[in-house]
Amino acid sequence: YTDQRHTFSFVLDTKPGRGWDANIRVFFGSGSAFTPSESKYNSTTKRWQWIEGKRNSATLPVYSRIDFKIGKKFLLFGLNAEAFLDIINLFNQTNLMAYRYTFNSNGTPKREDIKLFPIIPSLGLKLSF
Repeated sequence: YTDQRHTFSFVLDTKPGRGWDANIRVFFGSGSAFTPSESKYNSTTKRWQWIEGKRNSATLPVYSRIDFKIGKKFLLFGLNAEAFLDIINLFNQTNLMAYRYTFNSNGTPKREDIKLFPIIPSLGLKLSF
């Protein structure tokens, strides 16, 4: 289940001055293993069924994501503070977590993609006491 042949991450951090800092985080991973299923029509029951394949014999598509964060440090009521914008999955890459094997309303087999999170922007304020 955890067989992922290649993973790569890269972080570029910069502090351009005057309390500003920014970073870019890049993630890449070859597809994780999963157990595929194949649809087969059962002529006896006159229904489609899913037949599970060999355990972890296939791999999901590659995983890739780029995150970006920019922040500004300052004093707020005598406390150290930082306001920031953090954007996870900046380019809204579609990454798959798994597949769901189901049937549509007329009984035909259907494989659905189970996707990981889309772009997630967040604003924050960090106070240090």
